Amino acid sequence: MAVGGGLLTTLKVNSGHAQWLGYQFLFGIGSGFGFQGPVIAVQTVLGIQDIASGVVIVYFAQSLFGALMVSVGQDVLTNELLKNLEIQLPFMDPRVVTEAGASGFRSSVSAADLPKVLLAYNAAVTKVFYIPVALACASLLGALIIEWKSVKGKKAELEDVRADL
Repeated sequence: MAVGGGLLTTLKVNSGHAQWLGYQFLFGIGSGFGFQGPVIAVQTVLGIQDIASGVVIVYFAQSLFGALMVSVGQDVLTNELLKNLEIQLPFMDPRVVTEAGASGFRSSVSAADLPKVLLAYNAAVTKVFYIPVALACASLLGALIIEWKSVKGKKAELEDVRADL
């Protein structure tokens, strides 16, 4: 995920489809591993009576921080876009671009200003990708502190619980 996110920060206005699709694919694969790994780790490390609570806590944390990071990403995008527009086009009102949105700003700016607006948008979007890169790198800390245990040992424990029932 960190590598895919890092590659996404290198995208330019004229990057080809192969680049951004490949980088997103790599990022998505990393995200998938990052979301399932903690659930499997919780099921392996916790006792049978605590697995349900542990899995719920992991899913809750993933959902909560996912929702919070959408807001953080939006703030970074907006602030960077306004800053970049001020640098690229100091005489243009940035609200023209921000109110039109990412899909409508092309019709709101002149053809002469469009390349500068695209550069400003590109710089802002690529800054947003630094957030998941940092979080993916920080998740390494959680992976290092969790107990290392074999998944194979859980089957025998489950059979003991079934025998007691």
